[in-house]
Amino acid sequence: MQQVAVGPLRCGWQGAINQRQQPGGGRSELRYADGSRLVRFANGTEKERRPDGTTIVRFPNGDVQRALPAGGAVTELYYYASTASLQGTFAASRAQAFAFASGALEVLRSPPCAALGLY
Repeated sequence: MQQVAVGPLRCGWQGAINQRQQPGGGRSELRYADGSRLVRFANGTEKERRPDGTTIVRFPNGDVQRALPAGGAVTELYYYASTASLQGTFAASRAQAFAFASGALEVLRSPPCAALGLY
């Protein structure tokens, strides 16, 4: 199994590479036996799509965005490398939680949640 360390989020894929493509524009794509796909862009950004619907984007500045499949409590995680903080977006309420390197935690509820009586 190949692993890529990205801040607090670790992502990896299993299996042999089934196909390599260079569609142009400085982009390359790897397709793995387990159905995962990894696209590398000319600017250094990498986008991984997993068979379970998870999408992980790694940016050149060290930030990582992880979109999770529908049905879970959290729909998106974003790691900010410059501040070592993590932002999570919750599916039902669209509320956002921020975890900072200092250990502080902040939760923001969006105005539509109040209008719908979700908190």
